[in-house]
Amino acid sequence: RPVSGNAYALLTAKLKNGVYEAVKTFDITVLGLSAGGSSSGGGGGGGGGNRPVGPNLSGSVNSSAEPAATPAPEAPKFADVSEGQWYYTYISRLAQDNLLSGVGDGTFEPDRAMNRAEFVKLLAECFGLEGGEGLSFSDVSPDAWYYSSLAAAYSRGIVKGVDDTSFGPSEKISRQDMAGMTARALALPLAESDKLPNDFDTVSPYAQDAVKALFEKAILEGDENGNFRPHDLVTRAQAAKIMYCIKYGKGE
Repeated sequence: RPVSGNAYALLTAKLKNGVYEAVKTFDITVLGLSAGGSSSGGGGGGGGGNRPVGPNLSGSVNSSAEPAATPAPEAPKFADVSEGQWYYTYISRLAQDNLLSGVGDGTFEPDRAMNRAEFVKLLAECFGLEGGEGLSFSDVSPDAWYYSSLAAAYSRGIVKGVDDTSFGPSEKISRQDMAGMTARALALPLAESDKLPNDFDTVSPYAQDAVKALFEKAILEGDENGNFRPHDLVTRAQAAKIMYCIKYGKGE
């Protein structure tokens, strides 16, 4: 049925280019249908009839619309990692960026000692290590969840086996072994430094250069007594802090 008068509508559209999104609004005026005459009452001929006029659309962009920021991905929630704990920022940020994960039951186990396989996986993720040739360690299966990370790190000389034929993936990693792998991943030069821990003479000779270089760069620090405790085991939370400080700095 012919109608007259205009209608108004507000159209909202989301425009997306890669990871960027913007929301724009359009004010739409729909011109009403006008009656082109009246019907003739009966019989033949030429009363002209009604001819509807199709609607015309006119619109303008509301340039005041602000681009909508794409929300950052939410950090995974671990039942045993809460705000206020000293490691919360380190673990949450790395997990948010998919650089580390929990243990599969909704927890992270921050105070558990990290094993060698877990640290190599974390190292490879944070440094973006890929590729590498096949491994010949007798205790590493090609189906292992850390295999590709180990292959990438081993091919670059970042990690070594515990002997000529074994990697020891389930062995807990010591602080000095963590230092050795980390320094090689960073390709730090040998450093003569006076920023050494008080117990530096207890560091095994093979790890001394790495510990010197990491202390010189302030990537590692001593405890409240100025000691490094090289033979202590690294917890999962401590490893997260080291990788966080390397990747993002110490700003948080």
